[in-house]
Amino acid sequence: MYGMQSHSLYSMFFNNEISYNRDNGMILAEDSVGNLVMDNKCVCNMPENIDDRGTNNHFINNIEKPCEPCQSPNDFCDDCPGEMDHF
Repeated sequence: MYGMQSHSLYSMFFNNEISYNRDNGMILAEDSVGNLVMDNKCVCNMPENIDDRGTNNHFINNIEKPCEPCQSPNDFCDDCPGEMDHF
């Protein structure tokens, strides 16, 4: 599941936190044009934090962090600190 998907024209996506999605954090679709994506924090979205499929979208000061071990929404870890026991 993805975090956000936009088909908009000339919109602003500002100061969002987008985390732990399995199908991209944010998708700017093919018909998305001229959007401003600014000051967003994207953490551990698979396969990409931001997938820009549109045209003339602008990206300023976005923070993108990859997944740490056992943090990915696709991972299953038995020995990760803080993980619940799985039966």
